[in-house]
Amino acid sequence: MPRARTSILTLAARAAGWLGLLLAVPALAADPLRYEVEIPDGEAVTYSVPLDVRVAGPIVVRAEGAGRRAIALRLEPPAGPVGAVRRSGLPPLTLETSAEPEANEIGTWRLVLRAQPGTGSSTLHVRIELPDSVAHRVPPAPTPDVSTPPRAPATEWAAERRQTAPAEHQAFLAAAEQFAVASPRPGHEVPADACRWQAGLEDYLAASAAALRLGVYPPRPTRELLASIAAAVDSVASLRTTDDPLLAGPAPRDPQLARAWRRARAERLAPLEEELDELRSAVQRGHAPELRDASWPGLLVTCLTACERFFDERALTGERRATNRDLATAQWPRIVAATQALRALAVVEPATTARAHP
Repeated sequence: MPRARTSILTLAARAAGWLGLLLAVPALAADPLRYEVEIPDGEAVTYSVPLDVRVAGPIVVRAEGAGRRAIALRLEPPAGPVGAVRRSGLPPLTLETSAEPEANEIGTWRLVLRAQPGTGSSTLHVRIELPDSVAHRVPPAPTPDVSTPPRAPATEWAAERRQTAPAEHQAFLAAAEQFAVASPRPGHEVPADACRWQAGLEDYLAASAAALRLGVYPPRPTRELLASIAAAVDSVASLRTTDDPLLAGPAPRDPQLARAWRRARAERLAPLEEELDELRSAVQRGHAPELRDASWPGLLVTCLTACERFFDERALTGERRATNRDLATAQWPRIVAATQALRALAVVEPATTARAHP
């Protein structure tokens, strides 16, 4: 468990086995929060903590520590993962943003810290600076500030790494960057993530990119699970685009022929449904220990299953009446983009001997 240097407040642990944080309680609103995060040897860990932001102003997170363990930081505004800012790589890392009243960002923010698995335990020292409620008790009238730089794009980590990454990493980095480009953000045309898997996956891809820079590759069970997710998406994609009358319909008008058609269709779809069931089971039983505490794999598989149900039912009831129509319309392009990154990460190989996990 993390240990705070001064007085501490125990926070509830997140679902899916996430660990809680022990935070230092500041004496004044302007004082920074300080805490320590323990990263065990060989384990991937994710920490989460709420931040009470009561006034407008800058938010700064600084993570420092010894060792070569890649980490990913994410700051989520009160609206949730939409509009989150991220930074990943080796410590020291600094993540900066600001709470804006006009964007409804006064309230409870959330800091998420994820560490990739690696050799050796380490301790991160994290400092969080929140807006000073005393200084902002009577905020000035808002005025345009053209000198204020925009928030860093979510793909900054990928663009930077692609400039110097070896050739064998380029396919993954390009696919990961493409996925991040279309992540839901305020004012962006991409729909919000109703299934709630995309922010977690974006963090994982960023942390994986940072780990590859150190020559640390995903463990074999992780690669197998990522490949299985990609294969399942391919199977659902085949159902979506098929012109086979048995799968795409429509059903025969004759009632007796329609019953026979439905039976034959169910038999044809049985392998796909079994594939999704086996994939869901593999996620639930922790087939990939590195991802056991991550929520995005299970949420992604659940979302994929919902899309499969829509593609199945639209041949039976018509597209307008099929279950999960709106969800599939919004989620399917994002699932396809994610699959490209997962498939590339599952097969990335070092040009020479690397510190790949067994």
